[in-house]
Amino acid sequence: MRFPLLITLSVLTIALMAPEVQHFIADSEALKWPEVPATISALQFENSAKLKDPYFMPHIVYKYTVDGREFTGDRVSLGGPFLGYDMGVFEREHAVGRQVNVHVEPGRPEIAILEPKPDLVLVFSRLIAAAMFFSLIYISTYPPVLNRSAPSTLCD
Repeated sequence: MRFPLLITLSVLTIALMAPEVQHFIADSEALKWPEVPATISALQFENSAKLKDPYFMPHIVYKYTVDGREFTGDRVSLGGPFLGYDMGVFEREHAVGRQVNVHVEPGRPEIAILEPKPDLVLVFSRLIAAAMFFSLIYISTYPPVLNRSAPSTLCD
């Protein structure tokens, strides 16, 4: 019975990590895309708090030109929200009207990413957290067996 639970917990860990790994790979690839100049045309923030830390999700719109055609983009990164402590820095660096560079997918100029940030630390920290959580489940379900051949001293 231990082996099926171990397999199930391993599959769950892999399934939970799949989106993080996909974002990491996609952001790594986007760093290789050519960059073109863009102009920030709108910026707003959605704030939230997870546990004690504040987070923000920028809603940004930028315009860029590829081969004489103008495009509008709104993707910052493939990752999730940013820590709230960095919101002021982000706002200063991405003020409306500011010139920035965006990474444009080759052959598909309608797809652009402002700041692809592959975060390997995030991937590993979530992997370790999932492994620890499922290890606790496994250990609590199947506690270590004491040496059964040793004489018991409880009934003496």
